[in-house]
Formats: sequence, structure tokens, C-alpha cells
Amino acid sequence: MSLSVEALQLAPLPAGLDGSPLGSRDGLVGTRVLFRTGHRDPAPDHYLVESVDGRTARFDIDRPGQEPWALWAAPEGAVEDVVLAEAQTRTGVRAYTADGVLLWELAGHRSPRHPRVTPARRVTVSGGVALPPAFWYLLRTRDAAGSRALRTVRPESAEALLTAALDGEVALRAAVGRELPEVTDPVLVEAVVAVAGRAARVEERRRALHRRVGLLAEAPPALPRRSAPDTELMSALFGLVSDGERDPWRRTRTWPCRRR
Repeated sequence: MSLSVEALQLAPLPAGLDGSPLGSRDGLVGTRVLFRTGHRDPAPDHYLVESVDGRTARFDIDRPGQEPWALWAAPEGAVEDVVLAEAQTRTGVRAYTADGVLLWELAGHRSPRHPRVTPARRVTVSGGVALPPAFWYLLRTRDAAGSRALRTVRPESAEALLTAALDGEVALRAAVGRELPEVTDPVLVEAVVAVAGRAARVEERRRALHRRVGLLAEAPPALPRRSAPDTELMSALFGLVSDGERDPWRRTRTWPCRRR
């Protein structure tokens, strides 16, 4: 693998600090990023992110040109580290699990070189403006007790939050205070409300699809009047099925449907 010179960071830990969420060792903070290019493709697609404290994570990009730049240790007992990478703009930040699942994102700050643009893929709603990378070494835990409580949420509590979210925001906020009394910081409370609200919308969509599937299953099968050659099927299904080419926005390859 090759070394990404622009992503090579090493600096002394500022006086008064005894650690960093991005890792520290012997009074230093820093990150090293190695990359590998794909076959017949000059752009890097696979990275190895190494913190100065010895932690490592492998990361595959989810869009051309994306680059990771740090490995963040989430506070209060997180099971795994979080890879920080560029968002749609160079000043934005996206956080991923080591296996590539998007957790959250922050919009980039305005600058003459990087004017703010609306991301083409807004999987999560940005909750603020991202700090420049150097400042992430100086971050501190906002609410240690709240973070510990969120690391150990019981399935029963999650189910209660989802049920409350389906009843509306007022019921959801009451459930957050009841199920997670340790979470008192307003920012964390709003984050829990937002996540539960998204989960409720997914559940409503799942229920609607389930009802549709049930109605289709109850209906008598509609048998085709005649057979159709592939030339007619492909034109009729154009745009509805994949042609087998790799989708740059997906991590897995899709395959076309074939008539049996």
C-alpha cells in the first residue's frame, strides 16, 4: 500500500490535555493513511487508517474521490472505532463504522475555495457545521453519563421508544425521559428523538409494504396470456432492473433479473 502524504498528521498534544479522541501517545497526536488503487483504476479505493496510538481500521470508499482522514474512538465504551472521511464537499465530514456503514454526517463550512453545496445523497440530516480536522483532536465528551447510558440501551427500552415515536413527538420525548433518565444533555436528547423518529418512519413504511404484500398474496394469480421473448421483456423492464454494471453508489454488485 502507498502512503497518502496529505493525510499524514503528527503534532504535539497541547498543554493541559492528557488524551485525544483521535488517539495520542507519548505526548503526540496523529494519523497515518495508506491506500491501494483498484485494478486498472488510478484512483484509490481501499484505505488503511492508523492512529498514533496503534489502532487501525480498513476502509473502502463509497464514492469516487472520497478519502478518510482519522480514526475516532467514540466515548464511554464504544465497541469499535469510527472512521472519519470527507463528505460530498472537502470540508464536510461523514462518520462510518469500520465495515462501511454510514453513521452520521456534518455539512462543510463556507469558504472561497469550498462553497457550500447541497449533497446529492443526504442519508442523515446534518446537525451542524463540521470543524476542520485539526480541531477534532481537541474534542471532549459532552455528557459522559449520557454516552454510557446510550451504549447499554436495553431492547425493551428501544421498543418503548419506537412505540412512543409512532404516537408522536410529545409521547416520544416523554419516553426518552422515562427510558433514558441519564441522558440529560439537550443535544443528546435531540439526537435520540431524531433517531427514534427515523426508525418510526421506517416502521410505518414497513407496515405499509406488508399490507400491500398481503393484498397481493390474497389475490388470485394473473397468468400471462402468452409467452414473451427476451427482446420484449427487456424493453418493458428497462429502468426497473439492473443491467449488471456496478453501481458506484453501492458497495455490492447488483445482478440483472433473468427469466427462468
